[in-house]
Amino acid sequence: MTVDERIAAALQHDAPPPRDPLFRVQLLERAEQRRFRRRTQQCGAGGVTIAVVSAFTLAAGGDAYAAGGVLLFALVLVTGAVVVVPEFGRLLRRLSI
Repeated sequence: MTVDERIAAALQHDAPPPRDPLFRVQLLERAEQRRFRRRTQQCGAGGVTIAVVSAFTLAAGGDAYAAGGVLLFALVLVTGAVVVVPEFGRLLRRLSI
């Protein structure tokens, strides 16, 4: 072993362990899966709520039908805001970096 090799070995003795790219990929994959499940649950809950409101307004008829239509439109806007706006914010943050 040459002097250079001994110096390199001594310097690497206290060095931190090398980064594990597979571990980082697994962490990113888990985070993305959690995000996907959360978005899927939000969309599902919004869809069920919209279906229930639609069923009630169709069954009620008359003025309730018009009020239900307005409520349904508002519900669609709120659901879209809850699901889409956070993702749009993340996209803007990624683009600005």
